[in-house]
Amino acid sequence: MARICFVTNFCPPYRAGVFRLLAERLPVDFFFCSRGEERYWNPRVKRVEEGAAFHHLDGFTLVPGIRVTPGLIAEASSTRYDVVVKCLNGKFALPAAFLAAKLTGKKFILWQTMWSHPTTILHRLSYPFLRLIQACADAIVVYGEHGRRYLQGLGLPSRKIFVARQAVDNSWFGQEVAEEDRRALRRSLGIGDRKVVLYVGRLEESKGIPFLVKAVAAMGERRPLLLMIGSGSGRAELDRSIREHGLERDVRVIDHVENLELYRYYAIADLVALPSITTRREREPWGLVLNEAMNQGRPVVATDAVGAAVGGLVREGENGLVVPERDAGALRRAMERILGDDALRARMGRAAR
Repeated sequence: MARICFVTNFCPPYRAGVFRLLAERLPVDFFFCSRGEERYWNPRVKRVEEGAAFHHLDGFTLVPGIRVTPGLIAEASSTRYDVVVKCLNGKFALPAAFLAAKLTGKKFILWQTMWSHPTTILHRLSYPFLRLIQACADAIVVYGEHGRRYLQGLGLPSRKIFVARQAVDNSWFGQEVAEEDRRALRRSLGIGDRKVVLYVGRLEESKGIPFLVKAVAAMGERRPLLLMIGSGSGRAELDRSIREHGLERDVRVIDHVENLELYRYYAIADLVALPSITTRREREPWGLVLNEAMNQGRPVVATDAVGAAVGGLVREGENGLVVPERDAGALRRAMERILGDDALRARMGRAAR
């Protein structure tokens, strides 16, 4: 069996299970190139450090945003491996892994997360090289059908595009939360019997938070409580928006909840919203919070800038609703439709599981 050199930035909690499962079933070693300093990563979320097949590469920061790990070249070139797998992350790591694999005659598999190329100057300059990697890769693995469509639109042959659907630990996130525990959590948060719209994620521009706040504000006196779990550079703007809309009694913000405790919060929500938008830097590759929410039987509302919403997880009108990005009105109407119809909400919740 071919031995695999799997290179990525680091191991977040939601990847640990699948990485360890792969290590049990395949001859694979994982090499991590990052210290978790990426702008999109919350440092309060603990990276998974330990694993029999986990190896952390030493390196240094050449300039901000570029971490060099010289040992990666030796590992990807080693005769111990027949295949090199690399995600898109890493301005040094991606070209180093690709060139090391190709120059030593190994198969190269690209783990492609993007389904829309960023438009910053740096991304525009690097785009031709990425297109070369895509063209020369022996296979490309994508998150869902949206990723397949994107690559096919670039002219890449279908035969080398493979979908590895994004998943979470269903047994953990789907565990039953007793009614007594739900009521206790609601009391601790001061929610009472109000309907709850839950948002879980970073407070950053790409998450479309202002559109969600505006949508909730427009729902009038019968508006639900908006419970938000997350932190980020957009916190000050969020607090200002809450004050401007007079939502101090209608929004609760929790900076951090451990990933393994989130299922309890999904259990008290009436729906989960993910209002992400496309920015110059990114478009939501997937949105695993939707997987997590569905395990608790929660219907979801997401925009068409969310990979999971257009990639196969969200089935329009069945387990959730998909709305145009940057459209607070459409977001409001979708949430009102679900919150105002108990039978629809229950039916979507059952379908979500």
